Amino acid sequence: MKFNITYFDDHLDNIECYQELFEDDFLITGHTNSADYEEALKLTRPHGILLDLHMPTLDGLELYGKIIVSDHYNGCPIFFISGDASNDSRLKMIQTGGVDVFSRTINCSELKVRLSNKIKLFLQGHTVIDVDNLTLDTSLFTLSVNQVPVDLTLIEMRILSIVIRQIPKS
Repeated sequence: MKFNITYFDDHLDNIECYQELFEDDFLITGHTNSADYEEALKLTRPHGILLDLHMPTLDGLELYGKIIVSDHYNGCPIFFISGDASNDSRLKMIQTGGVDVFSRTINCSELKVRLSNKIKLFLQGHTVIDVDNLTLDTSLFTLSVNQVPVDLTLIEMRILSIVIRQIPKS
C-alpha cells in the first residue's frame, strides 16, 4: 500500500522532486497554493501532510493552524520541511505541533523511513467497519456505500462512526 501524502510547497520543483524520489512508496499530491488547503484535504484524504515552512500566502505554521481545525482534516500526522535550519525555526515547527521536522538536506532514505514510521503509527488504530453495503474507515474518515465513495464532512463522519458502533453485531 502506498501512503498518500499531501504536500504544500510554493516551489513546484520541490514537489516534483519528492514525487519522483518516493514514487514507489508514497503517492504525493502537491499543492503550490497553501490557501487551497480545504479543497486539497477534501480531495486527497491523506495519510500524512508535509508543509514547507516558508510560503508566501500562508506559511507552514499558519497553514498548520488552519488545517487542524478544518472539517476535512482526519487527524493524520503533519510534518514540516524547510531549508531554514535555524534553531528558532525548528523549535517553532515543533512547538506548533508538527510530528516531525525535516531539513531539506536530509538523506532521502532517512526521510522515507521517518515518514513511513510515523504514518504507520497513525494507522495502527485503523478500524474498518462494514455494515451490509456500507464501509466506514474510522482512521482515514472515508465512507463508501456499495463501494462508491460518499463525501461527508469530518463531523458527519464522527457522528456516523458513533452510530455505527452502537449497532449490535449479529
